This record gives sequence, C-alpha cells and structure tokens, in this order.
Amino acid sequence: MASLRASNVSEVLHDPTRGRLGGTSSEPPAEDRARLLERLIASFEPKSPAQAAWIQIAQRRPDDVRAGRAAMLPGDKALARVRGLVGRVSGPTA
Repeated sequence: MASLRASNVSEVLHDPTRGRLGGTSSEPPAEDRARLLERLIASFEPKSPAQAAWIQIAQRRPDDVRAGRAAMLPGDKALARVRGLVGRVSGPTA
C-alpha cells in the first residue's frame, strides 16, 4: 500500500468538490474516507524489526494490564523512573 503523504491528505480534506472533514459542510464520500483511512493505517506499518517488536508489545500491553502481568504508572512517575535509570547508566551530568 502506498505511504501517506501530506499531499494525499490535503487532497481529500480540502478538495472543495468533496467537502471538508470535520467541518460544517458535507462529509467526503465514504470511498474517499475509506481511502484516507487505508493510507493512515499503512503509514503505521513497521519499517524495521525493532519497530515491529514495539508494535507487538503495545498490542499486548492492554491484556497484560488487565491480567495483572503489567502495571500502569502515571506519566510523571514513569519519567522519574526512566530519568533515574538513565542517570545511573550515564553518570552525573555537569
């Protein structure tokens, strides 16, 4: 599937013959919305094995949390934990 380009999105969202997405005028036809959705989904396809692994982890995470195999942390606590780990690995900064 072709990758998403800004020009593709712009064509669908701003073509006056198709209406504007999210605006007060009529929505674009279903075929155009489906084509845009396909391009958006394709833009998230993994580009490397590492990216594919992260996607698998992200897809598994909600089930892990529900099953108690993983816990969620508030963002500020998670960042503090990461900063502490990075500081121990790289040493103090001046």
